[in-house]
Amino acid sequence: MNLSKSEKIIFSILGVIGIGIVCNKVIYPGFLALKEGQSQNIAKDFVQEDFVLPLQENLQKSGFDDINVSINTFKTDISFENFREYDFDVVISSKKIKEYEDIADDEKKAEKLYSIMEKMSNKFENGYSDYSKRIAINEDINANIEYTGNLSLEIHNDEHKYVFYNGPCFNALDMDLKTIYVVHEEDSPACHLNDNTDYSNQKKDEVLNNPDVEGPTLGSYTDGYNAIVEDEEYDLDRYQEDSEYRKGVDDAMEELDEYY
Repeated sequence: MNLSKSEKIIFSILGVIGIGIVCNKVIYPGFLALKEGQSQNIAKDFVQEDFVLPLQENLQKSGFDDINVSINTFKTDISFENFREYDFDVVISSKKIKEYEDIADDEKKAEKLYSIMEKMSNKFENGYSDYSKRIAINEDINANIEYTGNLSLEIHNDEHKYVFYNGPCFNALDMDLKTIYVVHEEDSPACHLNDNTDYSNQKKDEVLNNPDVEGPTLGSYTDGYNAIVEDEEYDLDRYQEDSEYRKGVDDAMEELDEYY
């Protein structure tokens, strides 16, 4: 087919426009996505070396030599020009924790696991729970990285979840959202206790509802829990600012989710 000069010019123009559209809609976005993925991978590798592996080694020294720490979620919160902000969470797991699956009926096992997780929790909260780093992705991009996980220590295996709560009024060990061991901090200035009452063997809910126990932590947990169970809504500002209120909300939502 022979084209006239004007037709050739028109087809050339349309070809240039087509190439431009393909570049703008496909190639360039793909290039940006690739660059973003590379930046996130660099940040994730940094977290693995700087946070995950040291935490795993630290926790192993406190109890279980098979503790494994892995990145659970890693997301980009902000991606703007030469700045990135990443948040991440981790999951801590152990196969050896199966040795404690009957601790609900064995107080000695419960006490032993509580003691191990208390040591782990102290290391975890003192050294890692407020983790925040600023790194250079490359010569053009800087990034803030923050750990956004719950301040409580959680350990999972294939069937169960064990959670250690550390508060100014009491410490508790939960298995699958049920409290199995409580140690009350009687010497804590944050709590005013009836000296004639022994709380050490009481369930967490019994401690929370006891009128002889005062203190913002206990009330905050109950408020958060009841906000979901009774009112089906919670105070977002308080959820963000009050860790015990947040624990109560999260526990209630997990229980309701499992129920339905």
